[in-house]
Amino acid sequence: DFNGLIPALKSGRISMVVSDIYDTASREKVVSFVDYGLAQQAVLTLKTNLHSLKTPTNLCGHTVAYLIGSPPETTQLTQWSKQCVKAAKAAITQRGYVTVSAAVEDLSNGRTYAEIEDDVVVLYIAKTGFGNKLGVAFDIKSDESKVGIAVQKNSPLLPLLRKALSSYVASAAYCTAAKKWALANADLLRSC
Repeated sequence: DFNGLIPALKSGRISMVVSDIYDTASREKVVSFVDYGLAQQAVLTLKTNLHSLKTPTNLCGHTVAYLIGSPPETTQLTQWSKQCVKAAKAAITQRGYVTVSAAVEDLSNGRTYAEIEDDVVVLYIAKTGFGNKLGVAFDIKSDESKVGIAVQKNSPLLPLLRKALSSYVASAAYCTAAKKWALANADLLRSC
């Protein structure tokens, strides 16, 4: 599961994590990153809920899915839940999932009301079979989070990956891929 990726990397069971993994200060203490993009958060829900879910306060009293091991998502949900309670509303029930696919499945079946996820993953979900059932309720305006490939500290792969990724980001292929997946400039390390 996602929460086990960093420990598996640290222990040497795997050599790298090639995923939409957040490059955070606490993770940088134990692994190295080669960043390839930026991520903003978005809230996903059933299309039938889009009319009533416009702001974080509309999540009060509802169950919201998040990916276990994803610091920006848990931090945001905790902050919103505290705001709900401060406004004398019911707190947000946070339900963690070990995989995005499990969270999306429960959301699409109505077991959760919404899911907080980074916008790149939300774009991918919209291009799958769930795209006809799920939609983005709202984007979250926040500090950007770097995402990248994680490797063990001092891994011999690190300089090779940095060189290859630097070349890729500078190439036309980077912008071609961004266009194919409908990524916004806010998701990219350089403007396309």
